[in-house]
Amino acid sequence: MKLILVSQSPRRKDLLVEMGYHFHTHSVQVSEFIDENLNLERALMNVARQKAQAFLNTCNYLELHKFIVLSADTTVIFRGEILGKPKDEAEAHEFLSKLSGNKHEVRTSVCFYHGQKKQFVEGIDCTKIYFKTLSKEQIREYVSSGDPFDKAGGYGIQNVQSQFVEKIEGSYSNVVGLPMELIERIFKNYGWKIDKRKSKNN
Repeated sequence: MKLILVSQSPRRKDLLVEMGYHFHTHSVQVSEFIDENLNLERALMNVARQKAQAFLNTCNYLELHKFIVLSADTTVIFRGEILGKPKDEAEAHEFLSKLSGNKHEVRTSVCFYHGQKKQFVEGIDCTKIYFKTLSKEQIREYVSSGDPFDKAGGYGIQNVQSQFVEKIEGSYSNVVGLPMELIERIFKNYGWKIDKRKSKNN
């Protein structure tokens, strides 16, 4: 089966490339609305499902017969509060100040659509992150770099791990944007054979 990643995140693309998968990418625009009437896990999985469905709405389902569609959504949660992508420097400072010296969770929900079986499969993974105590100067320098603004919680783990992170419990790739261990487990449990690249240079 061929894989379609419904995301333009360079971090998600890199994770799939590192695992050797051959895939196509598409992007969609959805509100990423968290339904507060649902429990948090279900609400987060609904966002990934919305992304997959938005892509499917643009397709002829018959064309997806040989494809598996993958969408995902990553969320940072601190003491029950969802920290999305900061809208400006002030909010980025606020997020990082909250996370400083504290534990938070990163949850990534994934949604698959199997074109041949017309089947949705969903899952979610959670990683606990313990931040060091950050100085105001550290926060100011990182925010001024511009890196926080397209990332949930206001940081990219691959860029700040040595400076900001004291300990990680769980999947590292989950924090980057795709829980690869969960994804590989789903592929195995459902017997899905996904096309891989002949070599890393192809």
